[in-house]
Amino acid sequence: MSSLKFLDGTSQVEFSGPTTTILTTYDPVAQAEIELRSRAQILVDIDYTPGTETSLELRLEFSPDVDYPVTNPATGTDYYVFSECTAGVIAVLDFQVLASGGAQKLRVPVPLLHQERMFRLSVKRTGGSDAGAGSIKLRVVDDAHPVTSSFATKQP
Repeated sequence: MSSLKFLDGTSQVEFSGPTTTILTTYDPVAQAEIELRSRAQILVDIDYTPGTETSLELRLEFSPDVDYPVTNPATGTDYYVFSECTAGVIAVLDFQVLASGGAQKLRVPVPLLHQERMFRLSVKRTGGSDAGAGSIKLRVVDDAHPVTSSFATKQP
């Protein structure tokens, strides 16, 4: 498995209270994008160290559209939020990491449609202060297999 690179060229993004303020709303200051190039599944590795917040929330968005060449942030995208359907009600499915659990390392499998071109991760906090927010490091891992995938060892 290999880490995919975000549009800024890094393999891991980090958002933290004192450095890159994590707000109480989803805001471009705490989001990052990756070009997917028709992958079937990825994993999001989360390395979370709590601060004064109650929890951090992570929003996953996907887009089948992008303008080429891809810029940072990506242009021409039409993002759709990861959601779920329960008892006939469709709702946004944001992932929540509680601060009461202390420092945590988590892995979230994310199934994809082959037509997806872009993936955006956004972070927000509940409670606490801007400067006192903890830190979250995000890495996206490709689940390509070297024998069966034409994307093995290739970065977007």
